[in-house]
Amino acid sequence: MHLREVTDDNREAVRALRVRRDQKQFVASVSKSLKQAARHPEANPWYRAVYVGDEPVGFVMLSWKPPAGPYKGRHFIWRLLVDKRHQRRGIGRETLTQIAALVRADGATELLTSYDPGEGEPWPFYEKFGFEPTGEIDDGEVVLRLVFPSR
Repeated sequence: MHLREVTDDNREAVRALRVRRDQKQFVASVSKSLKQAARHPEANPWYRAVYVGDEPVGFVMLSWKPPAGPYKGRHFIWRLLVDKRHQRRGIGRETLTQIAALVRADGATELLTSYDPGEGEPWPFYEKFGFEPTGEIDDGEVVLRLVFPSR
């Protein structure tokens, strides 16, 4: 599994990725994510397609140390999705592992994300990875933090 830039050559294949119907309330589509990234350059969006071999299987987007706002100077996972045909194979976990390594290499001491609570929410996935609630709520979403051990 590897991360690859979204380019004109793969944009349509990446935009075609879909989560299961019961997950749609928790994660926006790749198309919506790319539109949000374009509309909010101040959030310093950083996004990649997730590939297994030559096939796109997922998408991840971070707010990478934005210069202002509630996550100023921090790394925040804005979007993470694995296509419904490729779930339950460890791809989400491996994506988080790679993202955590990239963020840590950038000098971060933590990685943030959030989720919308509800039936089928992604909290168990993040909890297994080591994320903990910060106690903050952002626009109705529970904010989580993965703290990196000191080196």
